[in-house]
Amino acid sequence: MKKLSTSFLTLFITVTAFAQLKNQDREQLLKKLKNIGQDTPRLAVLIALSASYDDLPAEGKTDSAEIYLDQAKKLNEQFRNVHYQNSINLVGAKIQYSKKPDLNLEKLFLPLISDCLRTGDSQGQLAALLALIERMTDKPRPDPSYQSFLWQATRLSRQLHDRKAQLTLLKYMAEVHIKEHKLDSAEKELIQISSDPATSNEDLLNCYDRLAGLYTTKGKYEKALKYAFKTQHAIRSSLDTANILATSYGRLRLIYSLLGNPSESNIWAKKAFDYCLKKGQYDGLALIRGSIASNLIAERKPQEALRFVLDHEYKRQLASPNALMLFQRQVGDCYYALREYPLAEKSYQQLLLLMNSHSHDLSVYDGAVYNFVIGKFYVNTGREAFARTYLLNALAGYKATAFVSFIKDTYLLLFKVDSAAGHYSSAIKYLQESNRLKDSIFSSEKSKQIEELQIAYQTEQKNKNIQQLQNNSKYQQLKLLHADSTRNWITAGLSLVLIIAGLLYRQARSARRTNKATARKNEILQQLVHEKEWLLKEVHHRVKNNLHTVISLLESQAKYLKDEALKAIETSQHRIFAMSLLHQKLYRSDKIKMIEMAEYISELMLNLEKSFGVAGEIDFEIKVDALTLDIAYAIPLGLIINEAVTNAIKYAFPKNGKGKIGIVLYQSDENIHLEMTDNGIGIPKCLYVNESGTLGIELMKGLCGDINGQIMFDASNGTRIHVSFAPTATSYF
Repeated sequence: MKKLSTSFLTLFITVTAFAQLKNQDREQLLKKLKNIGQDTPRLAVLIALSASYDDLPAEGKTDSAEIYLDQAKKLNEQFRNVHYQNSINLVGAKIQYSKKPDLNLEKLFLPLISDCLRTGDSQGQLAALLALIERMTDKPRPDPSYQSFLWQATRLSRQLHDRKAQLTLLKYMAEVHIKEHKLDSAEKELIQISSDPATSNEDLLNCYDRLAGLYTTKGKYEKALKYAFKTQHAIRSSLDTANILATSYGRLRLIYSLLGNPSESNIWAKKAFDYCLKKGQYDGLALIRGSIASNLIAERKPQEALRFVLDHEYKRQLASPNALMLFQRQVGDCYYALREYPLAEKSYQQLLLLMNSHSHDLSVYDGAVYNFVIGKFYVNTGREAFARTYLLNALAGYKATAFVSFIKDTYLLLFKVDSAAGHYSSAIKYLQESNRLKDSIFSSEKSKQIEELQIAYQTEQKNKNIQQLQNNSKYQQLKLLHADSTRNWITAGLSLVLIIAGLLYRQARSARRTNKATARKNEILQQLVHEKEWLLKEVHHRVKNNLHTVISLLESQAKYLKDEALKAIETSQHRIFAMSLLHQKLYRSDKIKMIEMAEYISELMLNLEKSFGVAGEIDFEIKVDALTLDIAYAIPLGLIINEAVTNAIKYAFPKNGKGKIGIVLYQSDENIHLEMTDNGIGIPKCLYVNESGTLGIELMKGLCGDINGQIMFDASNGTRIHVSFAPTATSYF
């Protein structure tokens, strides 16, 4: 047996890297195989060649992988090296699973992992774990043991200082979290991958694309557009090794559709459609076909939409139940837009039959979409009673997938259904939820970011087109120069100078036009910002007036009420005043979203002191740092202070009614702290420990949860309530 050299072992350790080889790398290995002897380097090349076929579909492998693997097995019988044998066994397991995907993964890979552990082959153990985890990740739902294997691989990759393996594991975690709709966890993992210098171009492309899809689901369209454009830029800067060009086109199509821009959405949809048609990707064609039809309907071209759907009814697209469901939904949408309601309902009924008979093939998201479409049809045709069940099913599905924009639209339709049925209480709740989600998605700041991103991307594309034209022109001139170099040196030289001068002049003119257009767009954007700020101040003014109207109505009602009802009205008045005061300050201030907390809390305490008539009986000690908070934090904080101080005034001093109430607001590091104290009798422990406390205490807990804060109660010496929270970086300064 020949002795293995250090260089041969080093070559073996890198064998697992060949699993992702492309055709050109495979060709290089084949050339190397012809010029290499019967030694350990040949063994490494044979294993690498066999592993290189692992990324091909089973029908495209032929028997090449097994041929090279058999040669490696026979050659290793001379050396009997356990590390090489572990690598051979791993490649064999991969090939076996690719041909029979129904095999039990753990039974297939766990013996390999045990062999590597027994022989001290840590690199082989990590490679086997990664192969097992990768195939588990591809399943719709990972096995229960998935997390255990993930933990083992993570620990081992850290011990081996294998950063690429760690990034691969992060990618698998993100994929699983996306499937489980744990979008916040997936977001953190994807951002970590995208910011790591060791991330490969292919993984970076996938990461950008996944982030674009994730932010689309979460309704953060400014971020979705940012990463969708990053994906496009990365693809153009390198080869599309991740094969996600069509997916990226589809992302941009969906984002622009959700932003209410069907014409721009259709541009990207047609790019995706042409790409899928060229590649023969019929499943993608079926989906994009409906997107193009929807955009044509939005542009009020329903007849053209129906013609497009029917003209592109490929038989191969209708081979699966999911494709048939998609087709019936698209045809139904077109007939509905054409006001052919009986034909539309017929298509939707066919869709329902397919959904019921093939429920096991239907994803949660697709089920939600189809239920929403049918429910919307019944609402818009005046049959709200039929729509409720479908819309509730759609709502459950959208909540499971955390798709914010579609949840918003479903709430709005449920509002219409319950309004028509006279269920006004639930209808108002649905409308409030729809408006809340709408406000979270379409803020003025986000709209501005989206506009800026589009302008930047369009400018970049124009500059690239100009550069491409210049490059093409220069290339043509060089060809002419070579053809006539001996005969027309002077003429060719003068022509080249004239062409370059013309190009420079055209570039200068184009650049001036681009700069003027950009400057004009910036002026328009600035004007829009000023107008939106003025409108927002007017909104705050009107909200303040409306809240004061409500307070006046409550005062009028209070004249006819006694005891508990009167107390409830008075408490509501104080709560409304706390919010009204905020809106009053916002429309009087230059900062249309920020509140000076020291001034606000002082005025709030003065109102409570006057309202309860406790001047001279209760001393208010207020110590507030110079903090400015976003209204999203100021409103909950003001209501918490209102509840705590109101309770203290009413219940803390039962004997003589005299005492002290303290309010302290300060910032420590990244956290903001609010302390409210009194020297009264203290809150009974049962009220704030049990879940069934008073309305005021439950309200304080709920408001604290709204700002992701923590609240603590202490009644050992009077009452002390401590609230702490960490606002986002843009919420205070």
